[in-house]
Amino acid sequence: MLDAIVGTVLGDSKLKRRGSALAERSDKLSRAALLDAAATQKEEHADDELKATRDKAVTNQRQAREAKASEVQDARTEAAHRKNTAAEAAEKRANAAKQQADEVAAQRKSSLETANREAQAGIRAAEAKASAAAQSKLNDAQATRSEAGSKRTQADRVEKLAELEKQKRQAARTSES
Repeated sequence: MLDAIVGTVLGDSKLKRRGSALAERSDKLSRAALLDAAATQKEEHADDELKATRDKAVTNQRQAREAKASEVQDARTEAAHRKNTAAEAAEKRANAAKQQADEVAAQRKSSLETANREAQAGIRAAEAKASAAAQSKLNDAQATRSEAGSKRTQADRVEKLAELEKQKRQAARTSES
């Protein structure tokens, strides 16, 4: 800039052109540095977002697995309790039936078997319900992980675009020199 002013004052057109070229080059370099800083900031933000999403997906998967295991264990415990309760009740009925005639005892035994089958069906239904809920959470966690992968791909594209822009600016600087 100073060379351009001095060149104008002295009437030296070569000095004036050189000063103008230096000022223009300085402006372009300043603009390129600003663009480079903005691209770096965007890339860092995208990386932070990707890491947070990935961490969340991992946490959700872990929680889903833990919840599934807990729910299945709870269902088994509850089923065992119901089975024990049913067995105790059935034993009382069986003792009472022994005192009655053989025909009544046979009917009671049949009812015990039916109760056990129903209890087993209930246990299986409770386990299936618990497993389905946990599977749903696991599916949600996998969807979140997939989203994280998509964001990483987008961040990679932004990074490539920033690198291409940087190379263009460097090529432009090289050709101007």
